[in-house]
Amino acid sequence: MIGGSSFLDCISLSQITFGGNLLSIERFAFLNCRSLTSVHLPDSLIATGRSAFENCVSVTTVTIGPNLATMDYYTFRGCLDLEEILVHPDNSFFSSWNGALFTKDQSELLLYPPAKNEANISLPPNTTVIGFGAFRDCLNFTSFALPEGITTLDSSIFANCSNLTEIHLPDSIRTIESGTFSQTASLISINTSPQHPDFNTVDGILFSKDLSSLVAYASGKTETHYQIPNEVTLVEPRAFADADHLQSIGFHEELAEIGHNAFQSCDNLTEITIPDSVMKIGSSCFEDCLSLVKATLGNGLSEISSECFENCISLTDIQIGSNIASIGSESFYGCSALTRISFPNVVTYGYRALWNCDRLRHIEFLGNVPTSVGFSSLLPNTPERNLARVYLPAHTTPYSRETLGSVMITRLPEVFVRDQTVYVNPTSPNLENFTLRYSSDLETWTPIQNPIITGRFFTIDPATLELDGKKAFFQTILTIP
Repeated sequence: MIGGSSFLDCISLSQITFGGNLLSIERFAFLNCRSLTSVHLPDSLIATGRSAFENCVSVTTVTIGPNLATMDYYTFRGCLDLEEILVHPDNSFFSSWNGALFTKDQSELLLYPPAKNEANISLPPNTTVIGFGAFRDCLNFTSFALPEGITTLDSSIFANCSNLTEIHLPDSIRTIESGTFSQTASLISINTSPQHPDFNTVDGILFSKDLSSLVAYASGKTETHYQIPNEVTLVEPRAFADADHLQSIGFHEELAEIGHNAFQSCDNLTEITIPDSVMKIGSSCFEDCLSLVKATLGNGLSEISSECFENCISLTDIQIGSNIASIGSESFYGCSALTRISFPNVVTYGYRALWNCDRLRHIEFLGNVPTSVGFSSLLPNTPERNLARVYLPAHTTPYSRETLGSVMITRLPEVFVRDQTVYVNPTSPNLENFTLRYSSDLETWTPIQNPIITGRFFTIDPATLELDGKKAFFQTILTIP
């Protein structure tokens, strides 16, 4: 066995000879060996690990022996000079045809050598599947036509084909996985014939035949605004991923669902407004939208999915719909510009939902205070010195240490309502100033004067608060030294 990372970054290594008893090459073993020119895997080898030869940019030829049974998708990723892959005819799992790597029966193309320069791609007659990342790093491609007979396209098959501008799909295509056309920075047109039974194209954008699903937006298009057509009810997963030119998206009132990662890494998208008709937004939907400043989520949503706005580092204004009851894990992770957030009727909060929100100073809990996770899990490493205000509703049981968590307790007094008396317990020795206000409408706030001090507790008689029988919301205002 050659262990993981054994020759990592050996940039001067140009040649290697493997022993006859070698069984496995572990992950990252030869990662970034940029001077290596060929890889001849021994007959004894059974398995290669993840990225074993990744970024070996000078490798031109790979030879695979008869016993190799397991090879990771990323074994030869980034081998930009690779021209030919040869497989021993006795191998039971892999085969080669015209220098490309296939499954044994040649039904699936696994890897097309990036430096293989052919004007027209030819494939074996029984090939029906283009596998994950099969044409990755093929910088020679500018216009590409898949041959008739291909039925299935896996994810990321054209990743990093940075010069590819146009793709033509045959009528035989039946299945297109999410992210098939991702990481194609120059792609401006995805084309099908008018006779295609399952797919349609409008202005180079791929749809289902009836236009009800938007399958893939050509991410190299230079328009800064796109209006989703009224026929579309579903934006499919990763449909707009990496569309760097887009600054705004028009959503209409018939749209029902937006798939996971649909707008991930749209670096220049600045504002989104999700209409009330949308019932679901998938995970990581707007992750890494680095310029997104404002997001308005409609009342049709019941959940903000996990990682939905992760690393939206410019987000300062988030409006959460009144029917959202669940905040997913890491949904606002890394939103480092966010200073204020309000949760209207949220019931459950996912782990690390506000992690790394470094500038967060104001949090409003207008429904339930977190019970599914404590504050220490909700925003565990938001700098303690920054959090100035947390708005808490009236509560029939104490906000215990188990609810608030040990991290939050150092910043926020306990506030709860029990037996018709409001209790406030300032537990932090670092508080420079502490006041309490109340409101029945969340608009007008009245300071509470002269609370009774009993030991470490402040006690306020609700009869003095002039609430007219309405539910009271109590707001703690802290000044942290």
